[in-house]
Formats: sequence, structure tokens, C-alpha cells
Amino acid sequence: MAFVSPSTVMSYDASRQQSPTVDGHPQSLGLKAAILELTKAHVLPRPALLGALTDAYFKHIHPLYPVVEEDDLNGPEPSVILQQAVCLAGSLALHDPGSVKLCHSQYEKVKTLIYLNFEDDTLALLKTLCLMTCYSVVSTDQVTFDGPWHWLGMAIRLALQMGLHQSSTHERHTNPGCLRRIFWHLVNSDRLAACCWGRPLTLRPQDYDIAPLDTKDFSVIATEPPVLPEALRLSDTIAMIVEINNGQSPLNQDTAAAIVERLYNWLQNLPQGLQLYDSSGKRRPFYRPVCDLHIIYFVIIILLQLADKKARRSCIAASSLTASHCIARLYEEIHCREETARLLQIHGFFCMVAAVPLICSPRQSQEDDLARDEALSIIRQVLGRMKARFGGSDLVLRKISRLEHDMKKENEHGTHGQASTVEEDSMWATFSIRDRLDELFSFPASFCRHVDFSDVEGMNCARQVRTETEGIPEPFPGDDLNFADILIMDYNLLEMPDNEAFGFSTGDLHCT
Repeated sequence: MAFVSPSTVMSYDASRQQSPTVDGHPQSLGLKAAILELTKAHVLPRPALLGALTDAYFKHIHPLYPVVEEDDLNGPEPSVILQQAVCLAGSLALHDPGSVKLCHSQYEKVKTLIYLNFEDDTLALLKTLCLMTCYSVVSTDQVTFDGPWHWLGMAIRLALQMGLHQSSTHERHTNPGCLRRIFWHLVNSDRLAACCWGRPLTLRPQDYDIAPLDTKDFSVIATEPPVLPEALRLSDTIAMIVEINNGQSPLNQDTAAAIVERLYNWLQNLPQGLQLYDSSGKRRPFYRPVCDLHIIYFVIIILLQLADKKARRSCIAASSLTASHCIARLYEEIHCREETARLLQIHGFFCMVAAVPLICSPRQSQEDDLARDEALSIIRQVLGRMKARFGGSDLVLRKISRLEHDMKKENEHGTHGQASTVEEDSMWATFSIRDRLDELFSFPASFCRHVDFSDVEGMNCARQVRTETEGIPEPFPGDDLNFADILIMDYNLLEMPDNEAFGFSTGDLHCT
């Protein structure tokens, strides 16, 4: 039965038995059958492929999208639409070039089944909608129903209709851990989407009363700790930055210090299985979700620092440049292990964030030039590998090339490096990060060779070479653009020069 709040008059007589479901007009049923016969949307992949795609989902996608349980697929009559959605998610983890066609085929099948109201089980439908957000079939700058933003909105609406934002709903369910995982997954996805596009949060803390995730909420037995709880701890800070950028919360000394404190606590309290290094400084075995988590961590450092002076040209501190190099280092590890194909669409946004300091911060030396060019090359390699599956990756590649082109024009006119006039009381984020730089970058010297790591008070940590900030030159003369403007610029409407003129190559990265 649909959730109805007791605060509305529509809650009157809510205890009455649910209205009977109407199967529909015979002509409608005939049309539905004809569409299924034509599209074969309800026909599952052959057993061998079905098993392979299911295994791929649980191995590569499930740690970040833990919405489906193995029991969902092993029952006597498992949901057809959920199986198709799991196959869609699993196909995103395949290296075979033909998997791109399989991705699109599975996507169209699931979409058809959704629009035909094929599934009566609302929980199975909700899990399906969650998995649909994995795939971005068209460029994310288009207004369309085919994209993660649309499917996430549908999933959130359905979750609210089912009452998943109320703890009382979970208490009555036979598997409350499943409901908590799904709801918190939606919260995490909502925060990332809002941050990416500068849009309002849909799920606000004051609108739900769900208990935090616990280890017992995860039914799939794994050797590594659950990833979602740690991703949620990071997205708590993302939600704070979203409200700052949307003007709903001020950025002052206390707010900036609180976000930095959360980041430090996240890094210090990570479960051992999700840390990059053990206590002796030895690198732990590669596990891609660990890289994903740390990429988000460094992205937040950049986003927080760039939140200073939202109304003016943003300034880039050395801490953001350091974070960009660390992000590129993690992407290099992913790419060299041929795991790039398993990155999901949100990494296009992460790549864009990492590219901005690498492009816009004034270059200091020939060695600095080479280091940044190498980092940007890695980011391009990753995006080039992703763009076959995700339309938004090609958009980010165009944005990066155009931004780099505009920086070169600024250099030619001698205007690059002219810092904005900034009052110190508007630099709270930059100063808060700088004051705790050693704690935020407490990694061994071997982590990133392009970052100056040194031993401070017995701890290997990153040292900020420059404490001053440099202004981002205006991408278009006369415009006063901030970081959010750079992200949303529609380069489809601009005449793009030949890609090769900017070193825009998507060949294989040479790994040594």
C-alpha cells in the first residue's frame, strides 16, 4: 500500500484494505503482448551469458550499488525485469567491445518493461530503477528521459511512495536491511548528482528518519568491508558543499573547518580493508572500490577549496593541484589494470573536477608542465575509454579541450596568472585546508611522484609548496565565470577545433 502521511486528510480511513488492482482493458493487454512479442524485452539472455553477467554485477558493480541480493535472483520465479537490469549493470563491467551493443540492448529491454508496467512487485521495480542509473546512454547535457538523472528521480519518487523515508516502514518489513541499503544508496546518488549539476537535493536530512547503515544490513558475504557506508560519510560533506554552492548555507570559518574535520575523520577511521596503505606504509592489494572512494575524497578537497568566493572568479590553491595529481595517480592504477571499463558514469564529473586545477593553475617550471601534461593525458585516456558507454564522458572531453584552449589563449595575451583581488575573510575553505594539509594528505611518499611528500613529525605527508592562491583566468574575455559555470558550459554550441591540435588522443596509456 502506498505511503500516506498522517498529516494529510488523505490519511483518513487509511487502514482500509488496498483497492483491487485493475488488469486493464483487453485491448491494452493485447497491445502490451504485441509490444513484448516485437521487442522480446521479457526474453532473458541465454543461460551462460545470464550467469556471466550476474557474476559480473556482484563482483564489480555490487560494492557500489548494493541494491540486489543473490536471493532475489535464485528464487523459484525471480523477477524478469530485475534480472534484465542486473544483466545491464553486469554488461557495463565487460571488456569485450561488443558489450557496448549488449549494454544498449539490455537498457532498451528494461526501459520497455518499465513503461509497460510489466512488474507488479514494487520492491523489484525500485531495485531495477536504481540499477538503471548506472547507464548514461546520451550526453548528460541534453534534456532527456534517457539518463541517470531521470531514473534516479523515478527511483526516489517510488521510494517515497513506498514510505522508505520512514523508519516505521522498515520496522514492518521482513528484510529491513534491504530497505535501508536501497534508501541510503538513493541518498548517496542524490548528493552526487546534485553536486555534479548544481541542482537542489531531493532527499534532505529533515525529510527522513532512517537509521545509519550497519554491517548486518549487508547480506552478501565479502572479504572487504562494505563500501556504501564509507561513501555516505564522504557524501555528507558533498551535501554541505551543495548547499553552500546553492546559496542555502553560508561558507564561513566554522563551516569550512567542520567539512575539513569530517574529511580528516573519514581518512583516519577508514576500515583497514578500505585503506590504500597498511599501518607500515605498504600498499594494500588493488581493489577498485578503494580507489573510487579516495578519488571522491580528493574531489571533495578540490570542490571545497573552489567554493571560496562563489560570486567571483574562483582561485586555485596548491592543495587542489595536489589533489588533482593524486586523482590522476589513482586513475592511472585503474587504467593500467584494465579496470577503466568498469568505472560508472559519475567518474566523468570526477575527471572534470580533477582537470580544472591541472589546466588553470599557473605552471611553474618545465617539470611542472610535464607532470600536468601526464596527469591530463591519463584523465583523457580514462574518459576516452568510458565514452563508448557513457555519453557524458565525451562532453567532459570537449569541455577539457576547450578549457585548455582558452588557457593557452590567456597565456598568449599575457593575462594568465593575474590573481583576483580577494579578501582574506572570503578564503575560509582555502585556509582551513591549508592549516590541516599534513593530515589531509597523510600518504607515503611513493603514492604520487609528482607531489612533494616529506616526513613531518614522524608522519609521511604532503607539503604544500605554495600557500598563495592563483586566479583562474576567464575562459571567455569579459565573462566572470566560476567553477560551476565551467562545468555547465555547452561546448556543443561552440565551434570546436580539431582534437589532435590539443593532444586530444584516446589511445592506450603506456604503463610502466
